Amino acid sequence: MRTSDYTIYVNTNDSEEYLLIHGYTGAIDLVQHTVVEYLKTAASGHPKASVSTTTAEILAQRGYLTDKTPEEEQERVRELAEALHAHQRKAGKGFLFIPTYDCNFNCPYCYETSISHNGSNWTKEVMTKELVDSAYSAIHELEPDVNRCKLITLYGGEPLLRKNFDIVSYIIEQGLQRGHVFGAITNGYDLDSYQGFLGQKKIEFLQITLDGPPEMHDQRRRLHDGTGTFNRIGSNISRALAAGARVSVRMNTDRENIATLRKTVNIIKSMGWLEMKNFSVYGAPTHTGGQKKTEVPTRLRAERCVEEGIIFRRGEFADTLLREKKKENDLRIIGDNDFGIKRTVKSALTEGTLMRFRPTFCGANIGMFIFDPKGDLYTCWEFVGLEHGKVGRYWPALCINDTLLGQWHTRSVGTIPSCTRCKYALFCGGGCEAFAYETHKCFLSSYCNDYPYLFQKF
Repeated sequence: MRTSDYTIYVNTNDSEEYLLIHGYTGAIDLVQHTVVEYLKTAASGHPKASVSTTTAEILAQRGYLTDKTPEEEQERVRELAEALHAHQRKAGKGFLFIPTYDCNFNCPYCYETSISHNGSNWTKEVMTKELVDSAYSAIHELEPDVNRCKLITLYGGEPLLRKNFDIVSYIIEQGLQRGHVFGAITNGYDLDSYQGFLGQKKIEFLQITLDGPPEMHDQRRRLHDGTGTFNRIGSNISRALAAGARVSVRMNTDRENIATLRKTVNIIKSMGWLEMKNFSVYGAPTHTGGQKKTEVPTRLRAERCVEEGIIFRRGEFADTLLREKKKENDLRIIGDNDFGIKRTVKSALTEGTLMRFRPTFCGANIGMFIFDPKGDLYTCWEFVGLEHGKVGRYWPALCINDTLLGQWHTRSVGTIPSCTRCKYALFCGGGCEAFAYETHKCFLSSYCNDYPYLFQKF
């Protein structure tokens, strides 16, 4: 017997106690430090601590001690990932509409920096009714059971531009007739134009970004003429909450605005949003995707945002936000954007559920399809508008390149060599494929993004 390569040690606040977590059996146990010392040194064949025969038997039953070779353990991870991924794909597909790549904002970190070079005529193209009808035909062909793909997400560009009300309302009306409901990732500026579509069984969910109090937000999320947007977005969030839509406020956070979190939370309180059950807020690090700071950025990048020292690494952001929360109790309303780590472990501990393993990172690896205003089909929202992101077309008829689609929908931790050797793989899912590609120029590479550190932290 030897110590499994997939044994995770998590030190609790009490230095005498640890959580043992196993990376493929899903076991989770509270143990004394002597057990950890035994397991860590037993790996070398010369344990410096001893445990009882009963304890050793339990450690073997739970998977921490194993008679499998490293290669056999890696094969077990591959088998589990393959089975779990197949189960995910049977659960149904996800669909997004991009009515236009156009946007009324001029944000310095916008992911569309690269595709804007195609020119304003290209960017300002808008879906037609013919394209919408063709998209719904493709949805029916890809997933005939609407109950397995109820939600359609509106994305952009800015999907809820006032000037595009006619085509967006057509998208929504046609979807509602077919039994779909909607969500939208929107800047919220023209949301009042869509008031009649907000609420249960219509546009049920909205993600809207606020980057701090007005004086900070208006520097970063402004109209093309420089006009600030905070006050109008705030009013529209209140309207949406009153209509019954769930609103998740995202706070893109870096060193420029981290000091304004307390003031932002006070504004949120004063607006009465915290009293609404359909409201939540979370912090996320402003990011440059997979680009190194020394590289010329291709997406999500403006030069001032990739300068050394402005953007947090993911782990650094977690440390900073948790430190701020300890100093300011009120900041605890801000969600951590923790990849679901806390929920997974907490439910196992408090509800007795099995560990929720995650063989893939997101819907792009399961069954997500994105319809853009050009008739092109994508599966990753980070790669929309880019030639190498296309997996086919949906207009005038559905035509998919199975090879290109397979680069996305077949990726799991079981297909990424470095992941099968990682004890965190079935919790992490391999990381974002788009950022992995931008970093390594390979779809079957991982993008760890400080995950092992974050797992320990959360």
